[in-house]
Amino acid sequence: MTGRVIECPLDEMNRPSASAGPQLRVPPTEAEVGQLFAGWREELSRCRKFAPAARNYAVARLAADVGLRTNEARMLDLDDVRWELGRFGKLNVRHGKGSRRRGPKPRLVPLINGADQSLRWFIEDVWGQFGVGHTRPGAPLFPSERKSLDGSCSRATADVFRRSLAEAAACHLPAWAGRLTPACAAALLRLPALPRGHEPVRHPGTTRSRLDWHHGPVHPRPRHPCRGRLGRGAAARR
Repeated sequence: MTGRVIECPLDEMNRPSASAGPQLRVPPTEAEVGQLFAGWREELSRCRKFAPAARNYAVARLAADVGLRTNEARMLDLDDVRWELGRFGKLNVRHGKGSRRRGPKPRLVPLINGADQSLRWFIEDVWGQFGVGHTRPGAPLFPSERKSLDGSCSRATADVFRRSLAEAAACHLPAWAGRLTPACAAALLRLPALPRGHEPVRHPGTTRSRLDWHHGPVHPRPRHPCRGRLGRGAAARR
């Protein structure tokens, strides 16, 4: 405003490497997700290797339908698909992401939002083309084309799934091309499936209600058998 240019006191050596502003991850809309998988399905009919391309497509569908992480889907076995549990079947995710350095956290993920149909198509029509024996214990659900030393199929790496998703997004979603890394594309794809059917969608800047916490009056924390009480007296009996 005064016609003078003010020099920044932070030079290149003292300047912070990361931006201080909030980095919000905007997930794709439902129309963009449908456009991505519609173009990806048409590409499967003319691809050079059908089995690996269909495997990458099935992993991306699980991420979009039930919010499964790439590494969680990679560590799934064929025996982890439990069709007898629930209405649509469930996945026994044994290598879930742990919190506070507690290690993998197992959980059951229901196959909702049409995930059961896509997974059943992959197991019945695609999985047998990798040459994996269904009687072998610990057979991977998403195997690789490469064989192990004993002749069995190994697991596909997480980079293969992320790279294929980034390539499909760059091909079928021009708005995403050039601005997403493979890891960021895999993280954004699973975001729309997380709040669906569990809680209302909140703005990234709003805080969570205290009624949703596990120690609130609606969802009280269960009593620990070794935790001491205030009065140290006999507990009331019903």
